[in-house]
Amino acid sequence: KTGQEAMGRKMVTDPKIPMDNYVAYQDDGSINSVYFVLSPEKFISLQRSSKAALDDAQIMDFSAKLCAAIKDYN
Repeated sequence: KTGQEAMGRKMVTDPKIPMDNYVAYQDDGSINSVYFVLSPEKFISLQRSSKAALDDAQIMDFSAKLCAAIKDYN
């Protein structure tokens, strides 16, 4: 989170993802990364490699589905 903020990205928690999370937004308002917080010291991130692959709505939909699969990870 600190690294993303140091690069000037806005970090927000999105209620559509049913677990602790942070979504990093680029200067142009598009999603850069989604972080799924498993514990204080563990997280999984979903990184955007291309805007052509998925739009922001598709990334959030995929993130919510991914969360359902990993939310009980220990």
